[in-house]
Amino acid sequence: MPFYVGAARANITPPVGHRMSGYGNRTHGSDGIHDELRAKVLYVDDGTTRAVIAANDLLYLNAEAVAEVRRRVAEAAEVPAENVFVCCSHTHGGPDTGYGEPSEDRMRAAYVETLFYKIAGAAAEARRSALPAKMGRRRVETQCGTNRRERTPDGRVILGRNLHGPVARFADVLRFDDAGTGRPLALLFSHAVHGTTLGGDNYLTTSELSGWAERFAEAAFPGSVAMFCNGCAGDINPDPRGAFEHVDLLGTRLGAAVVGGATQVEQMTEEVKVTCHLETAILPVEDMPSLEACRKEVAEAEAGLKALEGESSGRRWQPERRLRVARQMLAAAESGQVDPGLPFEIQAVALNDAALVGFPGEIFVEIGMEIERRSPFPRTLTIAYANGSLGYFPTAKEVPFGGYEIGIVRARHQGRVIKPEADEAIIAGAVKVLKKTREKAGL
Repeated sequence: MPFYVGAARANITPPVGHRMSGYGNRTHGSDGIHDELRAKVLYVDDGTTRAVIAANDLLYLNAEAVAEVRRRVAEAAEVPAENVFVCCSHTHGGPDTGYGEPSEDRMRAAYVETLFYKIAGAAAEARRSALPAKMGRRRVETQCGTNRRERTPDGRVILGRNLHGPVARFADVLRFDDAGTGRPLALLFSHAVHGTTLGGDNYLTTSELSGWAERFAEAAFPGSVAMFCNGCAGDINPDPRGAFEHVDLLGTRLGAAVVGGATQVEQMTEEVKVTCHLETAILPVEDMPSLEACRKEVAEAEAGLKALEGESSGRRWQPERRLRVARQMLAAAESGQVDPGLPFEIQAVALNDAALVGFPGEIFVEIGMEIERRSPFPRTLTIAYANGSLGYFPTAKEVPFGGYEIGIVRARHQGRVIKPEADEAIIAGAVKVLKKTREKAGL
């Protein structure tokens, strides 16, 4: 059976004035649009299995939003919902996309509802335009970031530059061509770097360095759709950073690497098998405190937030998060319905001997590297910010040092923080899913 591929994109730029996400210190909505945000969709079909990969210029989509995207894409493109892979670039220059959360923000609600239609529409267009295709892959050297967990002389960890810390020094490129003409249809690429070239003082909507890289690649291959799937970048910041000139610099660097990789693909094949597998792992979390301790934490969190009445959102976001977490913990304790751990979805989409494996959170780069090392596939793309947004997942060895990623933003369930050994649970769960995917593929 021929291998069919279709690709499409949709403009998902929000209106000026929207509430932005990614930084808690912003005081108002966007002032304008620097560059458009896009949803990019890849449709693949080997005659037996169909799948869709949707890569979006967004900070995140929560689990409820992902479920809705899957439902609508399944209807629009006739693809099983469990074969829809939804990831985000993690740009910090995009809109707040909270879905199913209490809010009086009518603009956000209208935007997210429109977003679902846009992604589903792009999926339908990708399927409609699908052509017999061939595929090849290439890994290329490039580096757009540094480890951001800087140790200070007094032993603290701050968000800075750790030039000796682990970092991704490569990008993976999957190239899809029209089998008849050899014309590139799509380029899917991955590199681990946060979408934080710009800081919280930026009020212009932007797809950040990844969007610049996509456009650079598309200019080199007219008519193609380039799509960025972020890697495990939980502890990786762009470097340099701070201004749009740095976005241009890093986007050009990454885009040039992608173009170089695409032109160096050594073998293109029309015989491509599509294999999908999805499972939910249970990650260990800390024990539930006593009911008395939960009530005390809620009271203290409420008092702390009340003391900040009238203060800017930048000063209130962490206390607000603390109160939300405390109330979740108290609700679970009072109900007696205490779960054994954090449900953590792991999804794999394999194309012959190359596999994408996705995780719903901000995963430290070393976790992704270890998954790749243990993977049964010759080439594994570890994709974070995929199919949900559960918080940060650090390595066990970094937990004792503390810092931003270890504190209030660390992944939790029912208010309880994940245990340090959750990193190994992620790795083991991912390898299990990848092995089952390979078995299903008959490789």
